[in-house]
Amino acid sequence: VAPADGPLPPVTSENLLVFFKRYDPRSHMTQYLGKSYPLRAITLAQLLPQLQEMAGWHGVPLSFYLESGPTQLTALSPEVPLAALLEENGMTVIMEPTPAPGAQTVLEYYRQMANKATVVFRDLTRPKVDAFTLELPRSLPCPEVVVACAEQLKAPPERVQLWRHRFWGECAMESPVPTTCHETLGMLTVQSSIPSNILYFKITDRPVVEYEQLLTFRLPFYNRYHQLVKIFDVTVPAPSTIGDLLAELKRRILLEPVTPCPTPVPTPTPTPTPTPTPTPTP
Repeated sequence: VAPADGPLPPVTSENLLVFFKRYDPRSHMTQYLGKSYPLRAITLAQLLPQLQEMAGWHGVPLSFYLESGPTQLTALSPEVPLAALLEENGMTVIMEPTPAPGAQTVLEYYRQMANKATVVFRDLTRPKVDAFTLELPRSLPCPEVVVACAEQLKAPPERVQLWRHRFWGECAMESPVPTTCHETLGMLTVQSSIPSNILYFKITDRPVVEYEQLLTFRLPFYNRYHQLVKIFDVTVPAPSTIGDLLAELKRRILLEPVTPCPTPVPTPTPTPTPTPTPTPTP
């Protein structure tokens, strides 16, 4: 983005082109101030009065940082010549006043910006539709991600369940994220070293911990003619046996009687018409 304070003049071998920003610890914002063409041998300490006036902080001690990337800062010594601090022309120096105790410094601000992620949440029943987005730290533990999602849904956190995103199917993974998960948001949104920003949610009718103590089996019911009549989803406690599963299936069948299929009537086989044998001529 070109600065708004005029065109850039040619840079000679004796000076440097430097852009300046300031960080305000009260508003937690950075602001572009302008550009300067200091000599290569000059130091930031010699430029201090000019920079204080540029930032509007007269007589305030300043700290300086080199913006070497969108979220990377390097501390600069004000007593070292600029030629030794800046590798090339057009680099950006950020200045900040001495922060008050407990105030966020510019290093913490850039670290927070690098750690922030925009996460898209989708309803499990509508996996192709974005429900809402949240800006959350990548280092946020999984239980706190659930709490943030529950606050957006206005639902109890203990009844909100999350699923990871499956890249190759553009849908949710088969297994939900367990309540005992100790991963961070950054780990939840990475699969096979591929980053993602999608999570799926579901509001359950009971606490998720109770669901995790249950097992659900999908049992298809066939009649004697090998025709599929109905599919039962039978839920039993995790320590149950096969006998418990069959007993629960029997109870479900008694509660939801299966309508028997009509007995197929066999199609009669047509009797072939005999072909008349020709009478030999004497």
